[in-house]
Amino acid sequence: MATHIFDIDGTLVEWHTNKWLPGAKEMLVELGKHGHDIVLITMRGAQDNNTEWSMERTKETICKELDDLGIFHTILFGKSSPRILYDDNQIYINRRFTNQPWPDVV
Repeated sequence: MATHIFDIDGTLVEWHTNKWLPGAKEMLVELGKHGHDIVLITMRGAQDNNTEWSMERTKETICKELDDLGIFHTILFGKSSPRILYDDNQIYINRRFTNQPWPDVV
């Protein structure tokens, strides 16, 4: 098992929406079913109030859907880019293009 860290906008959902990219939710469900930890990070924050991608709307849509599916996750709001990970263990990087669909197989 591993910890999987995902940006939200353009990686899991279409940029500045709460609409899942093809295969993204299904991929998270598969990871969750196999006991992997899921961490969501996003720049979404107080500056986005009254938008479709506000923190509250994100909690009401993306987070609620994962909760309803029994997929435990942690979400960190207001995290600027770039994101830099330091670790004393092996690190895997999956650089994604904005709004790129996810493959059928995890």
